[in-house]
Amino acid sequence: MKGDDRFSFGENWSNFLSSLTGEQIVKAQSALQSITGLERLQALSFLDIGSGSGLSSLAARNLGAKVRSFDFDVQS
Repeated sequence: MKGDDRFSFGENWSNFLSSLTGEQIVKAQSALQSITGLERLQALSFLDIGSGSGLSSLAARNLGAKVRSFDFDVQS
């Protein structure tokens, strides 16, 4: 496989986001709360490397974190 030959995840994420529900966002927030053991992420930073759909970044932001996210795939 050449260095520029890779699966385009961004297109898949776009399809996922077109059907994203509020319930899924709440579940992502709950998952972050469970992982961190924190109810809120106020005054904390959240770095999302390989952010894909951005769902984790959105969940962290909704919980009060200052978010930085990026992905190699320009469609993500």
